[in-house]
Amino acid sequence: MSINYVEIGTYCQENYKESFNGEKWMKYSNTWFVAIDKDDNVNVSITPHILEDATKCILIHEYRTLAETNWYKWYNIEFINEKGEVLRNRIDDEFTLYVNYIKSWNNQVMHLEADNNIYYKCKAPWDKGIKKVWQLYCNLKEVKAKKERELVSSLFQKNESILEMQKSIDNFNYTNHFLEQERDLYKSLLDEIKGIVNKE
Repeated sequence: MSINYVEIGTYCQENYKESFNGEKWMKYSNTWFVAIDKDDNVNVSITPHILEDATKCILIHEYRTLAETNWYKWYNIEFINEKGEVLRNRIDDEFTLYVNYIKSWNNQVMHLEADNNIYYKCKAPWDKGIKKVWQLYCNLKEVKAKKERELVSSLFQKNESILEMQKSIDNFNYTNHFLEQERDLYKSLLDEIKGIVNKE
């Protein structure tokens, strides 16, 4: 029997939304639907249609609470596994996936945790962060020992830092190349003006 993730995801969204009915200081905002296919590819949408070909999925529910005069964002995560079971703030018996704030309500961070250890943390936007979280989760599931998992996590984050540095270098090189072209253009114009002036 195939599982209808669109139906389950929509039900979870509506159920979560209804839990805020009558609340004055809390209100539902949005849900991100994270579709994971049989090859562990991840796609994200704010509509449940993305779950049509999913073999499991993650729902990231956003809600807001009022404190004094400000509304603050909070998040709850639900995971729907291959059996159609819905788990709150965890992926399986080992791994938890949740969003919590660090020091400030405005600093919301997603955590991937197991073995009493946080293996990964990321900030919004969740549509980018969740892809990295899932990739690391799949890598961590391949090993069982805590030390090995710590090594896998460390290498994953170092690789991420290297990719960010490479991106910065590429941006810097592109900007330099653009400025050099602009310089050459102005130099060419200046040479033309000098040529005209010298002729006169």
